Amino acid sequence: CPAIGTAGPGCFSTVTDCKTLTICGERRVACPKGSTPNCQYAVNHCPPPGDKCTNPDFPKFCPAQGGAGPGCYRAELDCTTVSVCEGQLGVCSPGFRYDCSTKRCVVK
Repeated sequence: CPAIGTAGPGCFSTVTDCKTLTICGERRVACPKGSTPNCQYAVNHCPPPGDKCTNPDFPKFCPAQGGAGPGCYRAELDCTTVSVCEGQLGVCSPGFRYDCSTKRCVVK
């Protein structure tokens, strides 16, 4: 993507809409077509268009929670466990919670 505003040029995936390139904090963010960057979240700056998950590997939509913007996850994960610790996303299966100190899912 070419430079836009204060965001310098950079390489992104082929599904990226370069017109969405922006700066979120200290990070350059560009979203796929149909999505608009939302810098209020620590991670998941590009919500899925229409809150619809189209990738069969990540079919489960989870709303914004725990510092993470809305996003798509593996089917077996529990949306209530979504957490952000030091800028890293953590999400677990049912019956577990994400422990920021160990950066692992632990039994509730």
